[in-house]
Order: sequence, then C-alpha cells, then structure tokens
Amino acid sequence: MRLLISTVAALLVVSVAGCGGDDEPASDPTPAASSTTTSSEPSEPAETSEPAASPTEASPLTACSLADEAEVEAAFGLPVPAGSVGGGGHDEDGLVWKSDNCSWEVEDTLDVRLGLSVAGDFEGGKLVCPPLSYLGTESTPVPALGGGAAWVGNDMGELEGTLRLCLAEHLVDIDVETPTGSGDLAALRGRAVAFAGMVQGKLGG
Repeated sequence: MRLLISTVAALLVVSVAGCGGDDEPASDPTPAASSTTTSSEPSEPAETSEPAASPTEASPLTACSLADEAEVEAAFGLPVPAGSVGGGGHDEDGLVWKSDNCSWEVEDTLDVRLGLSVAGDFEGGKLVCPPLSYLGTESTPVPALGGGAAWVGNDMGELEGTLRLCLAEHLVDIDVETPTGSGDLAALRGRAVAFAGMVQGKLGG
C-alpha cells in the first residue's frame, strides 16, 4: 500500500513538472539601472574665487613725512641733513599735549624743528590751539597763512622764533634758531612763513 502511494506521488510530481515546462522560463532578476550615471571623466575641481587683495594702507602721517631736506633748504637757504625723528611733551598754562617732531640741524648755523599734533595727542582727545607767546612776548598773526597762524620771536642771545599753525585737524609748531649775526628776526620770520606755507599745503589747511 505504501509503495502504491509512493508511486502515485512520484507520478504526480512528474506530471506537475511536465505541465510546468509549457511556461516561459522567468528571466533572472537584474538590478535596476541606476538613474544616475557616473561619468568616467574626472570631475573638474570647483572654481574658487581668489580673495580680494586688500587695498594698500596709506603710510601714517608723521612730521618727517611733511618735509624733506630739499624743502628745508629751499625755505632757509642752507643745505641740511635728513630729518631726525623725535617727540616731545608740552605744557602751556596747564594744557598738556604731545607732538611728533622732525628736526634738521646744521651745527652752530641752523636748527629747524617741526612738531605735529592731532586730537589724540591732547588730554581729553580734543584738538586745542593754545595762544602762542614767549617770555611774556605775545605772538603776532601771520595773515599770509590764514587766521590760525601766529609768530613770536626774540633776539636775546640768538635769533629764534616759533610759528604756530592752527588747522582743522592738526596743530603745527615750527621752531627756528640761528646764531646772532646770521640775519634779523624779520628775515627769520619770512623764512619760517615760507616753510609753514609748504607744510600747510600738504596738510590741506
């Protein structure tokens, strides 16, 4: 009985297999084509913009940048060496400030010092133009340089004087000294005024 059942089962398997042979064989599944194709060409690197070059910063304004030895010679009539950088502190009737200085000196002949100050050089950070005087001598105005210019000089021992320019953003002092006998105060004043006019022009005052 078990043999008959086994035989029948075997025949059924063969029959089912035979019937399945009439169908088309199923195609092997293949991976779906990728919707994104990768190029075999090497990709170009992304362009990067060069950083913008920073503008060249202007050189800081200094006393020695306002005049050179040729300009001093043109004003005072004597050849001088290159300017010597310096600095100074001032206290006039309680007003305290600093200055950036440039000096041209010919020993025993001529000494010119140009002092430049801005608002930040004053206590309180505000530009002030103090009245100019020397040993009780009041200054006189210099009309050729505008309302903010004054001169004071003396001939006690040596010829010396100071010309002060009061500009919108700068205070300029020009100190000049020459030996007695090298001229007179009027001539010294004239040279200082010529030099101050050149400096004023560079400062736009």
